[in-house]
Amino acid sequence: MSDDYQYIHKSKIPTMHFQKSLLRLPIPALDKTCERYLRSQKVILSSEEYQRTEKFVTQFREGVGPTLQFQLKDIDKANKHTSYISGPWFDMYLSDRVPVVLNYNPFLGFHPEERPGLSDPVIRVTNTLVSSLRFMRTLRENVLEPVVYHLNPAKSDTLMFRRIARWTPSAISSYAAYAQKASAFPLDMSQFGSMFNSTRIPKLGKDILRADPKARHVLIMKNGHFYVFDVFDKDGNILSPEHIHACVSYIYNDQIPPAKRSIAIFTTENRDTWAKCREELVEAGNEATLDVLDTAAFNIVFDETVLGDDHEKMYHTFLHGDGNNRWFDKSFSLICTADGQLALNFEHSWGDGVAVVNYHTEVAKDIAKRPSVNSDSRPAPIDASQLVRRLGMLSLCEVLRFKDCRGWYHYGGAAYYFQNGESAATYESCSTSAFKHGRTETIRPATLETLAFCKAIAQAQPPNHSELKNLLNECSKMHGSLTKEAAMGQGFDRHLFALRKLAEASGSPMPDIFTDPAYAKINHIIISTSTLPSEEISFGGFAPVVSDGFGVGYIIRDDELGCTVSTYPPHCDGADFLECANKAYQIIKDVLTKE
Repeated sequence: MSDDYQYIHKSKIPTMHFQKSLLRLPIPALDKTCERYLRSQKVILSSEEYQRTEKFVTQFREGVGPTLQFQLKDIDKANKHTSYISGPWFDMYLSDRVPVVLNYNPFLGFHPEERPGLSDPVIRVTNTLVSSLRFMRTLRENVLEPVVYHLNPAKSDTLMFRRIARWTPSAISSYAAYAQKASAFPLDMSQFGSMFNSTRIPKLGKDILRADPKARHVLIMKNGHFYVFDVFDKDGNILSPEHIHACVSYIYNDQIPPAKRSIAIFTTENRDTWAKCREELVEAGNEATLDVLDTAAFNIVFDETVLGDDHEKMYHTFLHGDGNNRWFDKSFSLICTADGQLALNFEHSWGDGVAVVNYHTEVAKDIAKRPSVNSDSRPAPIDASQLVRRLGMLSLCEVLRFKDCRGWYHYGGAAYYFQNGESAATYESCSTSAFKHGRTETIRPATLETLAFCKAIAQAQPPNHSELKNLLNECSKMHGSLTKEAAMGQGFDRHLFALRKLAEASGSPMPDIFTDPAYAKINHIIISTSTLPSEEISFGGFAPVVSDGFGVGYIIRDDELGCTVSTYPPHCDGADFLECANKAYQIIKDVLTKE
């Protein structure tokens, strides 16, 4: 097959060209972190609670805080190959014993396939599989376009920029990009290496990540059964689309009854419970089979649900399903429904939005530009039964225990103040991938400025339009400032997290700042939000991080905005939240558009 078939594209700049010279994630000044922490606490605490917290922060700043800060800087200096947050953040993910489904794995939806015949599940999966393999090979051979954030794309996202960057030595290439008049910011791509042939393996106490780039097969699940087949030849070339089409079609048309007790359901369990079950599975002779699952390039799921326009069913299907036909430990799974709707569900410990969104965007564009098969295509005349292997599974180690998944709602907006008459701990994820091994920082959108605006519009007689517009402008200015601080590694959440981990490791009594109920309160995230800026993402979502909270995934574009909102009934009233959100949207629209 030609190079055009084998690759998404061939970048003039090597994929990892900027990686060596990326800036290191800064450790914020302790005083600044304390100030930012108090500023966020003031919104959600009573006067009495705030005074107590302020005292604890002062004690920390003048007491053990500087010692912990010195230790953190010392550790950071000794590990210049990474960031101060990378190790602790991996530990946080991998040591948590809660199930990954609902608690960590989010999903991203692809736009519906509108072209005639291309929404057929076999056709859609074949096209997505081939384009994913192109992306995979392009990445592996270091010809995937590096991810660069262009502050002014018209000036820096150009052929000239690429030519200059290509010939700039790697040791200084990032600095050369920053020096462009329009400022181009190369992003960390260290997570891309864990995207394929990778899985999270349960272990007692702390899981591990395993990758095997030599494996040549892909995993497909249907009705709780596992199928694998090779997608690369011995020389690393992607097999023909007709060959892949034949294998996918064979699996889709397999008439074997649904598995009544698929071991896939264990990936929805508590991690220690799953670790014990996995050990028993290995002892029962299933190690080789599990190895095939672990090392597959990625997972594809045929789901028999017909979604139509049912947004609640869509959320159910792509976020968790029934647990019997998913392998939530894989780095990512592509889920295709019976009516050809498609989404990506990914395990979060290995990576964040930058890697996943880049994959999602490039694959979606490739399918749109050059689908490998269509309704007129015919599978290769081969005996797919000799190429596809259905994995024999597996001696179940104990009676399955599966808790019913709770209901979900698909609603727009965020209007907590209207609903509850107060502000709450709010989290917005912000990437710090402009730095080597950066992960995320937290933006705290609940500010004094936001609170003032909410109080104003909730009054029986709101202020005049001019005053409301001024209040809204102040909200926007503060949010813009917080976003910039977070993106530059100058939030307070990750810094305090790292300092707390050092305090825990010291064996000394925990500083009062961390045992203060206010610290638990600000980290009990009632409103968890996230957005991913890509035109190729149709929708996305995740579960609330606490039982009495909301999970809000939102998208803002030039001509539309929307979001998915998830709750755990009966703790939160999603329908009422929606009504409040619509009210808030209308008020803000009026403030912005009224002369």
